[in-house]
Amino acid sequence: MEDAESRDAGATTAPARPMPDAMMWCIADGLLFCANTSEGLRCLGTVIARLTGTFGTVEVAELE
Repeated sequence: MEDAESRDAGATTAPARPMPDAMMWCIADGLLFCANTSEGLRCLGTVIARLTGTFGTVEVAELE
């Protein structure tokens, strides 16, 4: 079991993770997408196109 001091020291030296181009979450109302780059936005466009092809209609709401 490690002590708080050594745990805190390790936390400050951990490398930062790069932000992904795009992310997707399943929520109660459907799927939530977030694109952080133009590549991620293109990827989400492909996902939305495939969902539309599968389900016929996909509602897309832009929150911000």
